[in-house]
Amino acid sequence: MDVRVSGSNWLVRPPSYRLDVSYEHDLIEEVARINNFETLPTHLPRTQALRDITPEASLPVTVLEDLLVARGYQEIITYSFVDGRTQKLISPKPTPITLRNPIAENMDVMRTSLWPGLLETLVRNLRRQEHRIRLFELGRVFSLQRGKSIERSCIGGAIFGPAFANQWDGTRASVDFFDLKGDIEALLSCGGIHNASRWCSVETVAALHPGESAEIRLHNMPIGLAGKLHPDLADHYGLDQPVYLFELDLEQILTRKIPHYESVSRFPALSRDLSVVVSGEIMASQVAREILTAGGGYLSRIELFDVYRGKGIKSAEKSLSFALTLQSTSRNLTDGEIDRQIDKIVDAIRKNLGGTLRS
Repeated sequence: MDVRVSGSNWLVRPPSYRLDVSYEHDLIEEVARINNFETLPTHLPRTQALRDITPEASLPVTVLEDLLVARGYQEIITYSFVDGRTQKLISPKPTPITLRNPIAENMDVMRTSLWPGLLETLVRNLRRQEHRIRLFELGRVFSLQRGKSIERSCIGGAIFGPAFANQWDGTRASVDFFDLKGDIEALLSCGGIHNASRWCSVETVAALHPGESAEIRLHNMPIGLAGKLHPDLADHYGLDQPVYLFELDLEQILTRKIPHYESVSRFPALSRDLSVVVSGEIMASQVAREILTAGGGYLSRIELFDVYRGKGIKSAEKSLSFALTLQSTSRNLTDGEIDRQIDKIVDAIRKNLGGTLRS
């Protein structure tokens, strides 16, 4: 090899037949080979072990994925590019980002919602004789706000077909709004924020049925939408059965409520059933929130077990029945104490919601 030394630099020109010596590391290997590898000093590489520690208040996204898979969903990945005409039908308000050079005519804008991809995938599966479909996707959505592009990470889903898989002794009831709500509440419960969420009826979402749609709020801030696909869009996609959709802001639901230790009480728990009559427009969650607020520290559990409309109840009203569990961690509760606590709950429902105790 032709070697020229200039100060601390070496210029090495290998022979033309040594095609294996092309880079600096090839030359280093050649020197080591000639001088015998055994003569080279050995040192372990100096490395620093780093661990990406996730804050305890941050929920791993894999927890949400595993939950939905366990509930029968399948994850999909779709393009961020969608048809602008379809996007306008589903989500007309956010201004989409238009592509200057789209890869296809039907992929000319960036999606402002995950629903176009979910619906296209659902229809494609229906054409292949799939009759019970549960799909979800995690991805980014894009929009223009005051001339700036905004990106958000979301999780969305769609359900269609029978509520349960085929079985020999089961009925084939179709999915409804409450099946979807159960899945969403299960997602929120992963981070312990389901009790802090509120469901508010909305009628202005273009993609959803006005009578079966809701906005989901957390600490009075909107974090998502859920409901039945609008009949006009169902006709657009050629769907003859209801489809239910949801979309949640991923960043908001990945905030976890850190659990705190509470000792198990040595004293017995007492149960009381409470039935109240309220306006048909009032949601059970509103009543439950009033019960929790007025129930004080003794109320350890509340569960809705009956909703009744019919004989003995006015047409514009409904009866809600709750099972209440009261327990103290320091002593036995007396019947008088429990009765006074129930009276406080009934008074709160009467003052704040206009409800009455069902006789």
